[in-house]
Amino acid sequence: KIDYMDTAGRRWFTDSEGKNLRVSVRGRIDRKLTEWVRPMADRTLNAIHVKEGQTLWVGGDFGAINLSLSAINDGRTVREKASLYIRQVVAFNDSVMWGGYSPKGIVPVTDVRDIRLPSSCHRVTVYFSAGTMSIFHPTQYRYRLNGGRWSAWSKDAYVRFNNLSYGPSRLEVQALDLFGRVSGMASVEWYLEFPF
Repeated sequence: KIDYMDTAGRRWFTDSEGKNLRVSVRGRIDRKLTEWVRPMADRTLNAIHVKEGQTLWVGGDFGAINLSLSAINDGRTVREKASLYIRQVVAFNDSVMWGGYSPKGIVPVTDVRDIRLPSSCHRVTVYFSAGTMSIFHPTQYRYRLNGGRWSAWSKDAYVRFNNLSYGPSRLEVQALDLFGRVSGMASVEWYLEFPF
């Protein structure tokens, strides 16, 4: 367990296992700073030090990390939504039906429409990725098909459908990033032609 008071009067503390780092000022949790250190929640910390009230240093079996507290105090926030992009739509295991960027140039895309699949296609795989990555907390994803129930969160950055239904389908995907932010939806729409 760590319980450390810095020169600015902030108390940095963990649970009994050295995890779930939190920050309090005058006995109240500092939500802004606690959000910024959330990615380290699952890591066991062995040391904490705040240098000159401006730089947080934490250490553990993962190495050492520093975080600029002055940048956070300048108004930066973790409340912005995470970004999520559709990377590729593949049919039959090997036919790329859509390849990752918009026709307007190398711009990531969040919505893909008008994919027509032949009636013999019974497998579609959709690959996606978030705009941020972290070694501390892998991005998780969930999806739903045709407005159904959301899947459980998973670290898999793709979803594969077998035995597709004929006609139109819409896949919606969301990401959960290292700060616990849920992204807006990315979507793919396709039409599987009827076999006649």
